[in-house]
Amino acid sequence: MLRSDRDRLCLFSLAPPALSEVLSLGAARRIGAASVTVLIAPYGVRALGSSRRAIVAAADQAVVYAFALAVVRYLTRNVDRHARHVG
Repeated sequence: MLRSDRDRLCLFSLAPPALSEVLSLGAARRIGAASVTVLIAPYGVRALGSSRRAIVAAADQAVVYAFALAVVRYLTRNVDRHARHVG
């Protein structure tokens, strides 16, 4: 079970490379972000005291991950991932 923010960050960081072996990187990143959001929601119910607040917090978290994904995609838009490195 994920017990800390560091554990959740590890899942968010490590799920995309693992999933990208069988899926596209974009799909893998979305699945990683969704999985962390789903894992955070039950904790939010207990911490925030209501399901409604937890849903709002999970939605906020999803927006943050979507923004982070958009920034990463924008910053790496010109990177040729299929180029061979000569070295």
